[in-house]
Amino acid sequence: MTRSQISYMLKNPVYVQADLNIYDFFKGHGADVVNEAADFTGTNACYFCTGRDTAESKKASLKDHTLVIAPHEGLVSSDIWLACRKKMMDNMKFPGQHKAKGTWLAGKVKCGRCGAGLMGSSNYFRCRKRADTKKYQGCGTLRVHEFEESIYNEMVKKLQGFQVLTKGNSAKVSPKITALNVELAQVDTEIEKLLGSLTGANATLLSYANSKIEELDVTTTLKTGGLL
Repeated sequence: MTRSQISYMLKNPVYVQADLNIYDFFKGHGADVVNEAADFTGTNACYFCTGRDTAESKKASLKDHTLVIAPHEGLVSSDIWLACRKKMMDNMKFPGQHKAKGTWLAGKVKCGRCGAGLMGSSNYFRCRKRADTKKYQGCGTLRVHEFEESIYNEMVKKLQGFQVLTKGNSAKVSPKITALNVELAQVDTEIEKLLGSLTGANATLLSYANSKIEELDVTTTLKTGGLL
């Protein structure tokens, strides 16, 4: 698998157990979320689709793209998926590098005497500094095949300690807090709809909208206080 394929899989919410944290994440980044907040129960996954009139690629931006609940169940918990997704959003992008030639350890090993990188030929590793100046002893005789096998065996030994990959003692989700979060998300949605309807409104409609928003705002404050 290529790095781009792995990146696509990690970014794709088709594997996540979509709960309110997923709803808030995509909503907060400008995505068009089709389903109501109450549909994000932490069971089903999501489809993330490119918007029709969106100029930016969904690989670079979440804004104006469409998120919809999928019919199948998710596999990855939302906290793990979001931690991975946010870390990828902070990653720096580097230009593509040349593919390693001669050995898969190219660019990963250095000379133990001078610290310069080792170049892999068909049979041996060579110290780059010795090859350039001829003034250093270099790494000595280091056969590519033998060194690769030694590193591979050490990797196998290291990974044997990670047979169990699931995280234990996960915090239990409170049904009461989940229900309150759903209600808060619904209140926010109602406020957004009211604000969207104010364009060209007359004085009577503005007065009604203001009173309704104040009422919803009081409800939000009370429920937030209950969460705290």
